[in-house]
Amino acid sequence: MKIMTANVLMVDGTEHRDVRITMADKIAYSETRGRHNWPKVEEDPFRFLAFVAFAALRRTGKVSGGFNAFVDQLADVDLPDDDDDLDDVDPTNPAPLNG
Repeated sequence: MKIMTANVLMVDGTEHRDVRITMADKIAYSETRGRHNWPKVEEDPFRFLAFVAFAALRRTGKVSGGFNAFVDQLADVDLPDDDDDLDDVDPTNPAPLNG
């Protein structure tokens, strides 16, 4: 099972790294999406990213206040993947072709 984490950058330069996104955060998004008639995740992935990051940071006590105020102060959210570590690796020369 893959653990979902986020790196969150605020406009003031504050970074929250490796923020754990839990099922509670995803359900909070789902419930809020329904109440506000937001588009599906596939149609609006940025709102989803912002909201689950907000929900996780609120759950852990790192932010307070509402979602709109959070978004006003949000610079970016990144969901690192397993391939991020490979981005810094120099490619090797391909093996010679036989023939």
